[in-house]
Amino acid sequence: MSTTFHRTKAAEAIVELRALPRPSEVPQRPKSLPADSITILEELFQPREVDEHNISLLTRAVRTHGALTPVVVWAAGDKVYLLDGHHRMAAYE
Repeated sequence: MSTTFHRTKAAEAIVELRALPRPSEVPQRPKSLPADSITILEELFQPREVDEHNISLLTRAVRTHGALTPVVVWAAGDKVYLLDGHHRMAAYE
């Protein structure tokens, strides 16, 4: 993926996010979310390539130790976006 393409997709994603309605009040934050409720925009929030070796190491860690460090998400409109933890999310899948 070229840098120009990556920046263009990121700019489009930012415009889309800014257009989402903002909640009138801050909702109660859940302690956990189903993985399928988290929207992943790799072109915006994952600046580096996905490393399959790292994912396999994390998958092994999940099987051995259980849950990993929580991922970081951001609620915008009626969606929740993954900000940090793309490799961990892939390991859980």
